[in-house]
Amino acid sequence: MSEPEISIEDASQYDSGTTIAMIAEGLFFLNLFLLPVVGFVILALLYLRQRRHESRLARNHLKQALVAAGITTVLFLPIVLIVLDSGFKSFALLIAVEIYLVAVVTPFAIVATFGLLKAMSQQEYRYPLIGKYLIEEE
Repeated sequence: MSEPEISIEDASQYDSGTTIAMIAEGLFFLNLFLLPVVGFVILALLYLRQRRHESRLARNHLKQALVAAGITTVLFLPIVLIVLDSGFKSFALLIAVEIYLVAVVTPFAIVATFGLLKAMSQQEYRYPLIGKYLIEEE
């Protein structure tokens, strides 16, 4: 069997606005799962560079992902403070991590998944609760 060939037309199906939207949603995933504070900082830098992008799709996905990542980062900070105060062997750390994973990561991961899927399909997505305040309408 031969492997399928990918043409340049297939690879260039995304414009720069869609690419920025997908990167923003991917950085939100990075902030949720791998590097909570670092992902937010990278997303904030991307926002500063691309906040006036010509694509409304890019601006909306970027703005919503930044605000959601900011919320999750602020909610992650008590865990960092517990580690700095009492180390990794603290019972309070165990409780804080469990609450963070169940109450923060799970719902935001669902939202991030829908946001990434919509960005990949070049569609607008409005985040629950925060989206109506951040979306630019036509």
